[in-house]
Amino acid sequence: MKIELGHETVIETATQDDIDYVEENFREGERAEHEVFGSRRTLLSDFETCWTIRHKGDVIGYFGVAIPRESTPFHPARWLCYMSCMNAEKYKYMYVKQSRTVMRKVIEGLPEYVTEFLSLPAEKYAKSVRWHERVLKMMRLGLVRYHGEEFVLFGISREDALK
Repeated sequence: MKIELGHETVIETATQDDIDYVEENFREGERAEHEVFGSRRTLLSDFETCWTIRHKGDVIGYFGVAIPRESTPFHPARWLCYMSCMNAEKYKYMYVKQSRTVMRKVIEGLPEYVTEFLSLPAEKYAKSVRWHERVLKMMRLGLVRYHGEEFVLFGISREDALK
């Protein structure tokens, strides 16, 4: 499936090749976050749904939605995994400008009983933390320590995400 967002930006159903490309070309902050979690290859099957973000034909990232571990598909919360690669630097203005639109379009396609969305950027990746607050308009819910690293737990309701 493909959704045109305008200004030569599209999101489309991700493939494993898309995820692999993003992860092989991570920006430094994404790479550092990924390493804390073991740097294993992210699989398309890790997500309930996953979308590739393209601008002018270039892959700039992927947006995966995951059911919390040990939960069922009927759980009201989902993890958002919004990862980008070096191409996002090439199109930085567009990437920031379209970020909420991408999030909104993906969330619109999820079941209505899914009402809460969470994300967990590394605290030391300051650009990502600011992006979650200022661009995605997510709220800080607290700090989480994992393998000696601090992560900021963010959340947003479905209602707020769709505004």
